[in-house]
Amino acid sequence: TKLIGLKGLHGTGKTEWLSRKIQPYLNQGQRVIIITHREQLSRELAKRFGIDYRTEINQSETKGNLGYTLCIDSLHPNANPPFKAENWEDAIVVIDEVEQVLWHTLNGGTCQKKRVSILKSLRKLLRTVVQSEQGKIFIADADLSPIAINYIEELIGYNLPRFIVNNTYLPNANRKMYCYQGTSPSELIDGLKKDLEQGQKIIIHTDG
Repeated sequence: TKLIGLKGLHGTGKTEWLSRKIQPYLNQGQRVIIITHREQLSRELAKRFGIDYRTEINQSETKGNLGYTLCIDSLHPNANPPFKAENWEDAIVVIDEVEQVLWHTLNGGTCQKKRVSILKSLRKLLRTVVQSEQGKIFIADADLSPIAINYIEELIGYNLPRFIVNNTYLPNANRKMYCYQGTSPSELIDGLKKDLEQGQKIIIHTDG
């Protein structure tokens, strides 16, 4: 199979699964390139997968020989370091949060000036990988849809042998929601302090 997709909600272990799947390829000398839409995520995944982040190649011991992580914004020949798709034959491509990566590529303001070059590099990378004997593409997203899968195949130019996993497990489905009324945030702040002191995780939704 050339295209492996994983759909599962946040907290279901998609990244952990990917890191275990990728390790054997790294052990046998295949390069891995991990593409994201956020720099901080790229840095975190570099540590988690045990490869370099784009700007750390020159200072690292491996010098990018195992591959590296980068934002889609830097997937073009004029980036630093320059991206050359033809160098990734037999490589493993990982696109984490693929729906957001593709949206960012097509709509993100930071890709605007280099968008055509980025799309050409992405197309050439995907084609180079799937046309080589050992190359594979892994994609993962909580909202993985046929739109992303079909778009990747459109870039390549033909349908691929694919294996798509849909993990329907619901983690921590009993989370409580509280709505605070009134004009003063004091009650909200007091409640948050108490919850934090008890070690609870909190997410706050606002309208701005």
